[in-house]
Amino acid sequence: MLEARSIFHNVHLSLLLTTVQDLIRSEYLDVFDSLIKGGLSGGKWEIYSDFRRQAIYSEITASDMINMLDSRAQFTRFQLTYNCRNTRPIGEETSLISGFETPPFLPNKIEGIPVEYFFYGNQREEIKSLEKILKNLKKAGIPFRNITILSPHKFDGSIASKLDSNDYSIINLFDKAVLFPRRRKITFSTIHGFKGMENSYVIIVDIDSLSEDYQKCLLYIGMSRARVGLSLLISRESRDYYRELVRKSVV
Repeated sequence: MLEARSIFHNVHLSLLLTTVQDLIRSEYLDVFDSLIKGGLSGGKWEIYSDFRRQAIYSEITASDMINMLDSRAQFTRFQLTYNCRNTRPIGEETSLISGFETPPFLPNKIEGIPVEYFFYGNQREEIKSLEKILKNLKKAGIPFRNITILSPHKFDGSIASKLDSNDYSIINLFDKAVLFPRRRKITFSTIHGFKGMENSYVIIVDIDSLSEDYQKCLLYIGMSRARVGLSLLISRESRDYYRELVRKSVV
């Protein structure tokens, strides 16, 4: 698995679902109950979920979701704790920024480049920071297909749409029906839409706050998509908050 998640299963696999925390609702469970031979109570199924930071669409708590599953079936539970997607620096910074007092997973033993933070005061500064990151990646010989820009906003509302199209051609993953491995350009997605996906280098833009719980969930999702390199563009108003997080982490 790619980050810390819980697994629930009843021995044999007939139905496998990932990021299932978005689907723990009575109506969806009714569908699964009908699809699986023997139903949830007697069928063969396996689900992977992260109730702590990825249940951004759910209106109920993690304990309510687990109780809902408990009411449908008896199953074996496992806790996955090993991070096998991110390098150690990315894993550590993801844990720090997303608000965990202790890391939710065992750190990957693979070392990597430090996570980059850029604090912008206005739109022009954010654009310049984004251009700088992309120029450095290009200079380092990183193929554009290995770079994804993520934002809490759709493309038209993101700083990514302000880049000079003559220098950087960007594919919006939700506008172009092209197989991801065949793309030769920088890709863009909302953080929400990139759940379950990954790329070598991820740039997260348009971050206005680090302190709100919902933002922490989004940052956990977005930051954990990066396998090799990660850069964040954050409003300067959050710089003091970030420094305080770092101070507490080393005390």
